[in-house]
Amino acid sequence: MIDLDALAKRARRAAELGRLRVSSRIGLAVVPLVLVASLVGASAPAVVVAIGAVLLGLAVALGWWRSEGGRAARSGLMLGAIPMTAALLTVAIDGWCDPTRTVTRCGLGCLLAGLVAGGGSAWYAMRTAPPRRLATWTQVGLIASLTTALGCVGLGIGSALAVLAAVAAGSALVWIPARLRS
Repeated sequence: MIDLDALAKRARRAAELGRLRVSSRIGLAVVPLVLVASLVGASAPAVVVAIGAVLLGLAVALGWWRSEGGRAARSGLMLGAIPMTAALLTVAIDGWCDPTRTVTRCGLGCLLAGLVAGGGSAWYAMRTAPPRRLATWTQVGLIASLTTALGCVGLGIGSALAVLAAVAAGSALVWIPARLRS
């Protein structure tokens, strides 16, 4: 005789392990981003690795929790890669950024990239079903912000916070008018 409770537990465990295995594939994107950020732009590679560990853990957890969370994590990685790349390029090009100046070309470029990433995260969330919009917006924005922080740490804490604020501002610039219309 087959114990149905034991069979149900085994099936549930197999399903959970399968979801975890599928969601952990996002590490194939996160780990190279962390490696590039720690090699190219970080004055403190340990901080980049710590941010990357949080990013990886959150992205895997979102994908394991819900399939929509996995899609939000992938979109957040793509959107956060825009300002991350801008920050890494500005750090990598010697002489382009003058850390003694308050406003530099690299800082303005990173802020603009942060606005684009934030606007993209809100735009993505507005395309989802109404009951999940706020959760999707939060998930995409959080993953995009952590991805952005990977590259911006090399610019210093002030610049990193400014770019993260630009991500939030760009997101609000798209989210608020769209919410008023719907």
